[in-house]
Amino acid sequence: MSKNALTMQLASGRSGVGQSQHFKDGVFQNTIYDSAESKGKLVNYYAGTGADRWRIATGDATAAYRYFDEGTGAWQPLLDSAIRTVAYLKGATDNDPAVVFIYDYAHSEQPRTWELNFHSLTAPVVTGNSIRIKTANRRTGAEFFTCIDYHGPKGSFTGITKLPDTKDIPEPMPSNYVVTQWHTRFRQSAESKYFYALTVIRENCPADPMARSPVGVSLPKNARIEATVDGKNIVFNQGRVDF
Repeated sequence: MSKNALTMQLASGRSGVGQSQHFKDGVFQNTIYDSAESKGKLVNYYAGTGADRWRIATGDATAAYRYFDEGTGAWQPLLDSAIRTVAYLKGATDNDPAVVFIYDYAHSEQPRTWELNFHSLTAPVVTGNSIRIKTANRRTGAEFFTCIDYHGPKGSFTGITKLPDTKDIPEPMPSNYVVTQWHTRFRQSAESKYFYALTVIRENCPADPMARSPVGVSLPKNARIEATVDGKNIVFNQGRVDF
């Protein structure tokens, strides 16, 4: 399971507009414009040692959220700011589940309808602002659930789509191994100049969708979001992380 980029829906109704977009004849194309000009930068990084199980990185992708206008030959900005932090809390032992926090902050002078995109190998089950994904270990066959919890502006999971199967699989899987993927989108209910949200990914979560999450998240205050796990707090605020 992976979490993909922040995108947006335009006033025209076109959704999924994001990084390195190709613009031609007055229309955003379905393809990206492959160029090194679409880039980001690492703004902070932390790797705990010993009993410290945190791994944290923050990236600034503002320069990636631009579009290439084929008519003028120039890059134009889509956003004024696009920052993402990924914080990984490793399980206390190899058998304990990990928790991943993905914090997004973005700003645009033009109001946007913001979207978050998710990929999974099986069809997700939506319960409110959470989705559960059933996964099987490819080698042992053991089944488990991964839960994804969204905390941010009001919206809903929508657009659950089965993607075309792919056979482009690296070793050690056999060449005839086919992967089925699903795409799920969370779309904000109303346009806004700002977007800030925290997505929590929990390994080995309970099969019961109503089971209480061991991760607590405070209601967002402007761009500041605080989470609690294992009795400890972690605070995300644009490009800053405190824990």
